[in-house]
Amino acid sequence: MKFRFIFGWLIILALAGCVDLPSQAEKEQVKANMLDYLENKYHKEFIVDKMEYTWNTSDYQFQMLLKSNKDIEFFAYINKETRMMGDTFLLVYWNDELHQQFYSFFNKYFLELPEIRGGPNIGIDFIPGFRDQLVSEGYPSWKEIVEKDPDSFDISIIADVVTEKKVIEKEEYTNKVWGVIQEYRKQSINVDGITFFFYTDKKDNTPMCAIHVQGRERVDSIKGAKDLERYWRIISNEQ
Repeated sequence: MKFRFIFGWLIILALAGCVDLPSQAEKEQVKANMLDYLENKYHKEFIVDKMEYTWNTSDYQFQMLLKSNKDIEFFAYINKETRMMGDTFLLVYWNDELHQQFYSFFNKYFLELPEIRGGPNIGIDFIPGFRDQLVSEGYPSWKEIVEKDPDSFDISIIADVVTEKKVIEKEEYTNKVWGVIQEYRKQSINVDGITFFFYTDKKDNTPMCAIHVQGRERVDSIKGAKDLERYWRIISNEQ
């Protein structure tokens, strides 16, 4: 038994000796490379908040901050072996503006102010070549993009809505969602898909019902709340 114990530690020590841990000089160089990559890509200044190295995957992982707005925190990485790099900056950069815009529309029609679990999930699909234009413009705010180039993107919206009502009436809630769609149209924002799941209890895993419209052509064909009734789905048998 003692032999097995000693043998096990010998294996661990041997493996530890084979681990290629980076030197401090290498870490500083990788940090500088990441800052160059981000600043050349987005034409903005960034700060490395945290940096870690995972030896078994050869990945450097960074927690980054936008220098001009330290509330914008995002993830970046670089692989030591492949030199592959990536980041989540854009997903975070417009996130607050996208959510504020959504809630300004949502709260106007959902007057009981139900909870949205996890916040709305809002995706952006840019037309080909528009990202290159955004790079040259230094990545403007979401408001500036909407005002200047509303036809250069589509958005899709998914929201898990928890209401205290025990019965969710189709006519009432199709009218609410139609109101939200109209607000986006007033801003000339093209909607490629819209999905609202409705729950009557925050503890429920299964929604009572949903409105699910997928595809720009289908969303554009909606001319009123009555049209949304075609996309109303009962999911839970309790409704």
